[in-house]
Amino acid sequence: MTKRVPRSEARPPRRLAGALKPGAQGSGAVAFEIVRVFNATSVRYRVKCDQACNVDIIPLGADADPDATVLGNVGTQCTTKGKITNAIAANVESNVDLTQAAGDLGGEAYHLVKVTWGATPGNLNYIDVFQIVPTSAG
Repeated sequence: MTKRVPRSEARPPRRLAGALKPGAQGSGAVAFEIVRVFNATSVRYRVKCDQACNVDIIPLGADADPDATVLGNVGTQCTTKGKITNAIAANVESNVDLTQAAGDLGGEAYHLVKVTWGATPGNLNYIDVFQIVPTSAG
């Protein structure tokens, strides 16, 4: 017997447009946005910038505040399976892929997307988010 795979739909792709909107970043700057990922089976973050930076994708606990504007008030930042840190090279588009099958998505409702800029100021070109979410069986 074969397992049924639920039908899926793509959530509309979106470009982060809050604190991580395209534009200039100062050296050593830290900026973040909270992304809703509840019920997603696959999430891709596509990142490009003109100087090196680090991008952390951190699952948030059940106490997450999606409207937080201060890093210390976002809720519990989970440190176990799912936290991903990527070094992003200058002028290279990078993908961060998380899937339920690989255990990267564990039912959390939100991800904290945090960018820590390197020693050289530069521009964040974009962070795009793509998600696949199962639909109800019809």
